[in-house]
This record gives sequence, structure tokens and C-alpha cells, in this order.
Amino acid sequence: MKKFLAVSLASFALLFTTVPACASDDVTPEMRVVVEQLLDTMQFNDMALKTMDQMLQVMPTIMRQSAAQAAKAGRQLSASDEAKLNAVLEKYIPEAVTELGKVVTDPAVLAEMRVEMVPLYARYYTLDEVRGLTAFYATPLGRKMISITPQLSADSVAISQRVMMPRANAVMQQIVKKMLSSQ
Repeated sequence: MKKFLAVSLASFALLFTTVPACASDDVTPEMRVVVEQLLDTMQFNDMALKTMDQMLQVMPTIMRQSAAQAAKAGRQLSASDEAKLNAVLEKYIPEAVTELGKVVTDPAVLAEMRVEMVPLYARYYTLDEVRGLTAFYATPLGRKMISITPQLSADSVAISQRVMMPRANAVMQQIVKKMLSSQ
């Protein structure tokens, strides 16, 4: 059962590691200043912390579902095995969420994310577009968007979990069956 939880947690970790790094050398000094102004207007650090807090709130449910689906792998678990799985999940998920919380709220991590955001915005937006975004986020509608983005992100994760995970798990179960049958 611990193996299934470990696999589920490792899968979750992949969500944070699949984005390629941005080349910060390609950003002009003017673009860097304008993007920094945008991030300040968006209250980037505060929004990131609130978003991560919302994500951490739904994480135990996501981890439980993912681990349970992985453990079942298309088969029915006995009541005893189901109880063991639940006991393992209840033991390790709170610790995993706590440790993950420490990582995603670490000021050094937030500072590094902010540094990485500058070339990201420079890659997708022009100087005038970044200025336009800054102006938008200073409006009442922009402020509203900033305030609801953390909850919107958490709700989006929950929807993705509900809609995508059963399908993704079905694909993984097929792959596992093929792997096991080829041995």
C-alpha cells in the first residue's frame, strides 16, 4: 500500500516539474522592469501563496483518490485491503501535504518563481501588452480577477481531478496490464 501512495505522490510531483526553464538572458532591461511592475500590480507573491494554500486544501482528496485508483488498478479490493489502504493514506497524506506546504510557501521558492516569471512573460507578451496587462490589473475587474484567481485555480484542479483522473487512471491501468502480461 505504501508503494501505491509513493507512486501517487511521485505522479503529483511531476505536475511541478514538466515546464521547461525560461532563458532569462533574453529579456531586455526595460521588459524586466515592466514585468516586475506587472507582478507587483498582480500581487504575485500574495496570489501565489493564496493559490498554493487553496491547492493544499484539495490535495489530500486528490492524493487519496489517485492512490486508491492506483491501488485498485482495475480490480476490486477486499474490505481488509481497502481498510489497510485507507490507514496508510490517513497516516502519510497529512505529512505529505505538510511537507509540500513548506516547499510551496518557502519565500526563497517564491522569489525563484518570480525571477522565472519575468522571461516567461517576455516570451509570450510584448512590452506594450505587459503594460496593458498592468493597467488592466489596476482596474476593479482586474483586482477582482486577482482576488478570485486562487479559488478559481483550486476549483479548476478539482474539476480536472474529477474529469481527467478516471480517464488517466484507465490509461495507466491498461499500460500496467500490458507490462505485467509481457513479463
